[in-house]
Amino acid sequence: MFSLHEPPLFTRLKQAQRVLVAGAGGGFDVYAGLPLAVALWELGKQVHLANLSFSRLHGLDLEVWLEQDVAAIGPDTATRDWYFPERSLARWLKAHDLPSTVYAFPKVGVSPLRAAYQVLVERLDIDAVVLVDGGTDILLRGDEAGLGTPEEDMASLAAVHGLEVREKIVACLGFGVDAYHGVNHVQVLENLAALDRDGAYLGAFSIPRASRESELYLDAVAYAQAETPARPSIVNGSIAAALHGQIGDAHFTARTSGSELFINPLMTIYFTVDADGLARRSLYLDRLEGTTLMRQISSIIQSFRAEITPRSPRAFPH
Repeated sequence: MFSLHEPPLFTRLKQAQRVLVAGAGGGFDVYAGLPLAVALWELGKQVHLANLSFSRLHGLDLEVWLEQDVAAIGPDTATRDWYFPERSLARWLKAHDLPSTVYAFPKVGVSPLRAAYQVLVERLDIDAVVLVDGGTDILLRGDEAGLGTPEEDMASLAAVHGLEVREKIVACLGFGVDAYHGVNHVQVLENLAALDRDGAYLGAFSIPRASRESELYLDAVAYAQAETPARPSIVNGSIAAALHGQIGDAHFTARTSGSELFINPLMTIYFTVDADGLARRSLYLDRLEGTTLMRQISSIIQSFRAEITPRSPRAFPH
């Protein structure tokens, strides 16, 4: 039973002692889990951070690899890639005296990605996984008008769905940012309503601006933007702008020039669902089993989309 005075996500994690907070969609997604990690650290939990990486991990030194497809990134990890969000986060964590290892997974298919997660589950004795999406396209089941950028999110969801872990939760931060990639957010709300009917919706809660979680998150995003000025995170930059109280077409990087933004307070809200319940509602996730390469996932999604008639997009009625 849940209660109004405590978000269900934290109720579900109350008995967990060792939590893996993992970015689902690659890039800077793990940053969207940082407020949750801070809150869980303050509750006395052991929290570990991981991310599906867009960096060229194959160039890392051998000692960085725990097992195949699992790299332990620290503040001083050497790389030839200028784009390395995991190391930027590790450096920021060290500067704030927080656990500074960020585990990185390469862009692979479901089978090796699940094996990589299993390595961390066993080595770190993980009893809960919180899979974090910057945006909300992980909530799409496949028949929506547009799917955003589903490949990495679905690989992560399928991988975690197959784990034997007591608690598996998906948390989305940044409602609205996926409109840039063609997501219809009325359909996101339709999916959340369906998940609620299934008993898989765990509610929503916002990051208070005047909180330690917000303060540290904003500092981490600013640090990452300074470390990667040529390619700052649009998703986390949008969330940060919303936390600063900005509204409307508020640009913070030249990467968004030529497009109209709608920064708003909804971007600071976590929407949370049961991971297994979300996986069961997907119309094609089972087809991804056995994939070893990310391009296989892309092909399967394209084939699935060719078989169906997508739901018609709807506009907000008010």
